[in-house]
Amino acid sequence: MNNRIKTTTLAFLAVFAVIITAAVLVSCDRNTEGEHEVFQPTANFRAEVEAAATKLIRNNAEVFRVFNTIEFDFAELSHFRREPYGALSADGYFTLRDEVLGSAAFPYKSVDEIFALVRETYVEAVADVLIADSIYKERGGGVGVRAGFEPVAQRTHATDFSLTFVSEILVLLEENIETGGGNSGEIKMLKTESGWRLEKLMD
Repeated sequence: MNNRIKTTTLAFLAVFAVIITAAVLVSCDRNTEGEHEVFQPTANFRAEVEAAATKLIRNNAEVFRVFNTIEFDFAELSHFRREPYGALSADGYFTLRDEVLGSAAFPYKSVDEIFALVRETYVEAVADVLIADSIYKERGGGVGVRAGFEPVAQRTHATDFSLTFVSEILVLLEENIETGGGNSGEIKMLKTESGWRLEKLMD
């Protein structure tokens, strides 16, 4: 009887060892497969993405400034051309004076130049929304600004960043901001037919 128990116990242990060994092998195989799936960028690809990220961060900061934090004089209308009815605007917009266009504070001479910056920075769907909701429009051959626009507070935009390479068309970008609350969180950089673009406005 004891021999039978010992034999049964040994058989059970042998089967258990086989199961454990198989599980370990499967786990190793899965880990190996996972390692193979990790995207390894070449030096040239990394340099391309780093250059694109630097430009996109700079562009994003400028879009945020021009669309959200720039200040116009709606009190005295010193930045704008005279309207036929004085301080009243027939369509809810005022046209910037020629002296303002191309200045250090507003380095654009047309609405098309502003919108071109947007399209160079964001994926098409996002760019379309930003342009549609913009405070700017073409007005009488000049740049019209929506009357009563109220700027938001300035924010810190970093020039330092970290990248996580996911694939040849997807990279995760994260601004490293030492002041003003840490970092901006990850945002997707997507490779489009026109080049690298951001998935959204970083604000």
